Amino acid sequence: AGGLYLAGVLFFLGRFIVQLAGLAMMTVRYGIRRWNGFRVVFTDNRFSPFSFFGLLFLNPQSVGSDRLGTILGHEEAHVRQYHSADRLLAGLVTALQWFNPVVWIAAREMKSIHEYLADEAVLQSGLSPSLYKHIILNETMGIRMNDLTNHFNVSLIKKRLIMMTKSKSGKWARIKVLIALPALVVVVALLAARSYSYSVIAEP
Repeated sequence: AGGLYLAGVLFFLGRFIVQLAGLAMMTVRYGIRRWNGFRVVFTDNRFSPFSFFGLLFLNPQSVGSDRLGTILGHEEAHVRQYHSADRLLAGLVTALQWFNPVVWIAAREMKSIHEYLADEAVLQSGLSPSLYKHIILNETMGIRMNDLTNHFNVSLIKKRLIMMTKSKSGKWARIKVLIALPALVVVVALLAARSYSYSVIAEP
């Protein structure tokens, strides 16, 4: 059992490191520029625009001028609210507790909440909800880079559209994200403590 657990941890940690390395290699290859107040990595890849901490990865050729401002606002919200830090923590926790479905569910829920909060920030800027829904529904370009990045794409479309029609959803979303991360940490701590107690009991 111990060997299987360790193999799982090594696999998911390895995937985690590969994802970080991919972002680092892309940054080195294309370089970082200042543009419209953003630190941007202009790429020629078919990735959907995404952000990672203070960096925005974008292929300007694949983004229409009518959508650019909305996409920038969405990604700026991810950056301002430190969603990448949440993603890193969730990635590490799920690697250590890869066998625990509760951890995976909590991490997935956190990603959804991030999208709701970014959507709310865009709508609070004054953009028409109907226009924003139209942009989301028509945003089909590119693919996701990896699980560590925040994307403006078609993920969670149905849930995101439903959330936009609910009043005061932003406050509830913030509460949920404040609960999700501590819950991940508590689950790991409890399981670690239980594993330790079992090992103590098992000792002759």
